Amino acid sequence: MKLSACLLGLASLAESAGARAVCPSQTGASPALMRQSVDERARFLRRTLDEQRTRTLWWNWGFASLGYALGAGQLVLGLTTDQDGGPGERNRKAFFLVNATRSTLAATWLVLQPLRISARSLRPLPTAGDPPSCSWLVAAETDLALTARYQTEQHSPLKHVVVGVAALASGLTLGLGFDEWQLSAVSAGMALVIGETQFWL
Repeated sequence: MKLSACLLGLASLAESAGARAVCPSQTGASPALMRQSVDERARFLRRTLDEQRTRTLWWNWGFASLGYALGAGQLVLGLTTDQDGGPGERNRKAFFLVNATRSTLAATWLVLQPLRISARSLRPLPTAGDPPSCSWLVAAETDLALTARYQTEQHSPLKHVVVGVAALASGLTLGLGFDEWQLSAVSAGMALVIGETQFWL
């Protein structure tokens, strides 16, 4: 679930709530949020933060694992391709090794610069039936706002530039280094498709 949709849902839920909140929001949220009951806010925040934490975990490790798997597979293909064969075989070997290097570097980048989530408030999570405190609500709403900002940053132009530079580097390595422009286009295209797909999931 995209966090922007969750925030819209929070505003809609707040509009429909008739009871005035005992604990006022301190995160600059919509004034309608002030009319939402404490229990409704707590249930929404608990569910949304938990969903975002699960989504972030799968996104980070899913794409990192994919990158390392592609890197390992292409490394094996590169090492088993006959380097003493004709120019076509040598170029395919270079193609696999260049892609293996790029996939491994991309996966390592995801490990070092993962999609972030602020979920500190989930550690002292109120248990079922235990009334949430105002301090927990403020912390949870702050976490939700921070997580929304982190997801926006994930779509920043800089991220697209990094993907483009990686695609261009692998393509030029094959094109200029091995005069293999067809494989160069395939390699760059793979990098762009996989890299840009991450921003939309």
